[in-house]
Amino acid sequence: MDKIWNARNASKYDNSTPNPTFLSNKIRKSICDAIVARGPCWKIDSPTASLITSLGLHFDPTPPKSPIEVIWLKPDPPWIKLNIDGASLGNPGPSGAGGVFRDHQATFLLGFSCNTGHNTNTFAEFYGLFRGISIWFETHPTFNGYIWIESDSTLVVNTIIGKISASPLINPYVLHIHKWLNLLTGWKITHIFREGNRSADKLASLALSVPNETVFDSPPVTLAHYLNDDANEVPQYRFPKP
Repeated sequence: MDKIWNARNASKYDNSTPNPTFLSNKIRKSICDAIVARGPCWKIDSPTASLITSLGLHFDPTPPKSPIEVIWLKPDPPWIKLNIDGASLGNPGPSGAGGVFRDHQATFLLGFSCNTGHNTNTFAEFYGLFRGISIWFETHPTFNGYIWIESDSTLVVNTIIGKISASPLINPYVLHIHKWLNLLTGWKITHIFREGNRSADKLASLALSVPNETVFDSPPVTLAHYLNDDANEVPQYRFPKP
């Protein structure tokens, strides 16, 4: 509207003749800038949408999606939490898995990184859970408490809870996982977005550069930042695809 008003004033007071094409282009540009800058709460009504379309402009009527806040949560006592992850370069390609055990105060209890050879990301994810549970019982043979498993793979979560069947390659590992879980007083497995699984992701990535398996009784230096963020429940943000 200000473009039209300015052109009108220029014509009236400066004796200049507005260039319709130039004026039209300036109006179109202003509308385009407004569309790009619109906030997530701005909804375009039908008359406005029709006007924009009539000017030959294109827009997405859906407001931009807001980022999702992701926070790693401490387990309630006496639960212990295991975060696991897998990584593969090439899928299949060089792969590895990693995991972190923490208590209700977010205290680091145990961590591991294991190279899983030339494999898929899916294999690495399941193998990470298999080794995580195995290592815990190897180092805590009389443990029969509560473990909360968290993974950023919905496939792993849904397979372990029996919602979907495991492939022939994965099934032996799933059977072993359940054998260990059946020794516990209680267990659960839930999904978390990868933004909240950074500690396990770091250890899985570390496994890509080492040939074997490493068990950590104390956290490696490269993990300190992520563990501190988790302990203080610092939110991470996931930006949905438009």
